[in-house]
Amino acid sequence: MSLYRSLAPVDLQNVRRDPLLVWIGILPFVLALAYRFVPLLRDTLLARFAFDLQPYYTLIASSFVGAAPGIAGMIAGFLLLDERDDGVLTAIAVTPVAPATYVTYRIAAPLLAGFVTTVAAYPIIGLVPLAFHDLLAISAVAALSAPFTALFLATFAQNKVAGFAIVKVLNLIGLAPITAWFVAEPQQWIAGIVPSYWAMKMFWLTSEGRSYGPYALAGLMVTAAILAALLSLFRRRQE
Repeated sequence: MSLYRSLAPVDLQNVRRDPLLVWIGILPFVLALAYRFVPLLRDTLLARFAFDLQPYYTLIASSFVGAAPGIAGMIAGFLLLDERDDGVLTAIAVTPVAPATYVTYRIAAPLLAGFVTTVAAYPIIGLVPLAFHDLLAISAVAALSAPFTALFLATFAQNKVAGFAIVKVLNLIGLAPITAWFVAEPQQWIAGIVPSYWAMKMFWLTSEGRSYGPYALAGLMVTAAILAALLSLFRRRQE
């Protein structure tokens, strides 16, 4: 905890110094406000094309839950890239701080940020109300996308420019859970290789009044395995 108390203020200061990271930090709330225009879009589509968007409100709202934590993970990923370029990760190896402890912080920080951001921003969109305990459970599973994004960027991006290209790829990958909405089970489960699928699936089930417990457990297990593989690859690339 002493390490966390030391590093968290430094991270916040680094974010404040970078206008891009500040923008990324407020982006989930900007997106949440944009979602409030969905009913207006629905009225326009209904009037002009006789297409009713309301049956898809659950899918649209769940896409926010799937995307918001990953945005928090982008900040952590870019901070990791900066630290790697500045030699911080190498310097950690010769300090009293255990590298495993430092990496644990780097995973826990975006996880917590993704969770808090999702819980705070979701009520703004106002499309599909969620009971608070459901919002907490879904946000907890969704938050696993944050360290996934951070580690993916830190592992595969050579610099920030490459990081932005990888973010575009991650955004495309993030479309998989949306397309899964239109696919029946068990084929739909293929989208489970994308961490955000499990939280979105929980959202779909709770909107139907169905239990999501098994999907929450599966999401935790699958995403933990993916994170473990990414972490192993990240460590090998730092050696």
